[in-house]
Amino acid sequence: MVRAAAALPGALLFDCDGVLVDTEKDGHRISFNDTFSE
Repeated sequence: MVRAAAALPGALLFDCDGVLVDTEKDGHRISFNDTFSE
């Protein structure tokens, strides 16, 4: 049996919130506050 080699990713990216994209300001916090406003 011959197996094809699995393609490895060229890079692996880790993004801690606020490092590359600031989703806290315009995303998660607004949604959280809207959900739990009652």
